[in-house]
Amino acid sequence: MKVKALSLGIIGIIVLIVIIFFAVFLLQSPIGEKVYKIGAIVPLTGPGATLGVPFANGMSLAVEEINQLGGVNSYKVEILFEDSKLEGKASADSANYLLNVENPDVFSVMFHLPAQSVSPILMEARKPVVYEAYTRSILESNPYSFKADFDSLTGCEELIRYAKEKEKYYNLGVLMSRVEYNELCLEGIKKIEPNVKEYWYTFGEKDFRTLLTKANEENVDALVTIGIDFEYINMFKQLTELNYPIKMICAIASECIFPGVIQESSPEVLNGTISIDFVPTNISETEFAEKYSNKYPNPSFTDYAWGAIGYEEIQYITEAMKKCEPGNSDCLTEELKKVKDYKTVINTKGFKNRVLQLTTKIYEFKDNEWRPVK
Repeated sequence: MKVKALSLGIIGIIVLIVIIFFAVFLLQSPIGEKVYKIGAIVPLTGPGATLGVPFANGMSLAVEEINQLGGVNSYKVEILFEDSKLEGKASADSANYLLNVENPDVFSVMFHLPAQSVSPILMEARKPVVYEAYTRSILESNPYSFKADFDSLTGCEELIRYAKEKEKYYNLGVLMSRVEYNELCLEGIKKIEPNVKEYWYTFGEKDFRTLLTKANEENVDALVTIGIDFEYINMFKQLTELNYPIKMICAIASECIFPGVIQESSPEVLNGTISIDFVPTNISETEFAEKYSNKYPNPSFTDYAWGAIGYEEIQYITEAMKKCEPGNSDCLTEELKKVKDYKTVINTKGFKNRVLQLTTKIYEFKDNEWRPVK
């Protein structure tokens, strides 16, 4: 009996030592204990997926690289994707799901409608959100929001200033859906060109023949637009079919003309299109592009551009994380305001008044590619 009791005692001591060992190991090894979480609500199917998928790919590539190098503060970074479907309800449902199940430290949202839908939810939860959209109104209502991407108001003003100086039009019009980013674009246009013909349609429209015909009858020789993938495809395709002498001025280059547009349109219609962008058109020649194409083969310029935008967003978010513990969203909100000196592939310069500072250039489409003109 004494031998048996002694054996049980030794076993108990061994078990206790093992427990203590693993407890100490876990305390000394943050990876696996805590995780920085990013909730990403992007269009992975339906309208906008042309941009949403490469954006998500770029984010995933950046997170993979960061974790391979030891994470942030020795903690892993996890990205949680939800499909917004470019719909308000789907976006709101995604935000609520992520908050209730995963409770991310920070959120990323693509496009104005999804960002507008999730903003009140995330504001109530005091979660910082970086939104990729052309509008600033969300900044005004949500102190936890950070605007990335092109700015409609100032960008359209810059674009039309160039077009007017270079006499790229004589009778200007706009072909736009009635949404905030287009109304801001028109406001910027009118600072340079007050005499603009206006042709409005409801977002989701796919047949522009009537508006294009009206513009042609009114001797409009250039139309400004900001759209989404299916809008651009149909605009350029129908302009090709109608054979009207109208040139397009669009924003931004990486969204405006992509393989789907090229496939459906004639070179004569596409050549001479003017646009603006903050992603350099030589992005395909960079080290980032090499890594991206190795993981996601045969990318187009649009894939590279939006992959780079997603990759960049992870760089400044994780740089801000270096000053915060996992789970401390309030800290992240403050650090995002000050973030700088991060790895950049598209030459952004951190946030000023919660707006990401970008460098834009003007481009013209010729012989199947965008070429910088200013």
